[in-house]
Amino acid sequence: MSDLRINDDFSALADLIESTEDAPDGASLEQAQAALLERIRAELIARSDGLRRAIIWYEKLADDAKRVAKQAAARAALVREYVKNEMQAAGTRKVQTASGSLMIRGNGGLEPLVITDAALLPDEYCTVQVRINAALWAEIRRHVAECGRPGLAAMELSLTSEREPSNALIRAELAKPCGHCKGTGTRDLRGTVMALSADDKDLVKQCPDCGGTGHRSVPGCRLDPRGESLVVK
Repeated sequence: MSDLRINDDFSALADLIESTEDAPDGASLEQAQAALLERIRAELIARSDGLRRAIIWYEKLADDAKRVAKQAAARAALVREYVKNEMQAAGTRKVQTASGSLMIRGNGGLEPLVITDAALLPDEYCTVQVRINAALWAEIRRHVAECGRPGLAAMELSLTSEREPSNALIRAELAKPCGHCKGTGTRDLRGTVMALSADDKDLVKQCPDCGGTGHRSVPGCRLDPRGESLVVK
């Protein structure tokens, strides 16, 4: 409680709150809590200062717990990353300990899609979300139904739109084989005119279009490796 002073009334109130946590069943817990609330209502004025300090104290405990939990999680992540790096450097995938094990495992799921520059993404891999006043939209629909296009000019002046990358469309394109190397990731120049002046080992090179991935690319984005993580058991 730090330097927060709590009088006898608040101490009794705090004990009652904490005692409800040890109730043997749900019904008893509800009854104890109901009795507590009734007591608080009856003595609210008389105990208002104690209640004020009760709120402050419990909220401080909650804030302290969040801070400690955040620090502990950050430290655990640092130790986890350190252990993973050391095991990778040693070429070790699993370490059996006295009480469990440490194991490096490849991450599952899709490769992370990173949008490096949304402005470079072609329109065919994006969607547009449009917002328009509902009353105007109803008027436009009426105009279109009656005579075709008179309401479209008003719509263009009043609507707002937001262009967003479509992860599904981008991933579908990135999964397709490269159009130049047909998915092999290499360019085989044997049997071409260049074969007349070069050794065979110099005629199979990484495909310059896909960078050796064997897949197509989309401007403004990339797929990152899934990576690995440390499993602690």
